[in-house]
Amino acid sequence: EIRLSLVGSEMCIRDRYRVNQIVEEDERRKNEEMRRKATEEGMKEGMKKRKVRRNERGNKRRKKERDGERRAKEAN
Repeated sequence: EIRLSLVGSEMCIRDRYRVNQIVEEDERRKNEEMRRKATEEGMKEGMKKRKVRRNERGNKRRKKERDGERRAKEAN
């Protein structure tokens, strides 16, 4: 005859396995979310740095142009 019910210790063993599965899945989801956020933040930070470098290059270029114009006026 097959028993259809579980006694306390058998339920604990069965439920412990399922609880461990749930905890592992939850940790995996949290880790993936943290990785995704870190990647997004890193990309945003990288974009900010590129924008700053681009502005710095533009400022240097404009300064050279102004200096060149100033020298040309002084030479005349």
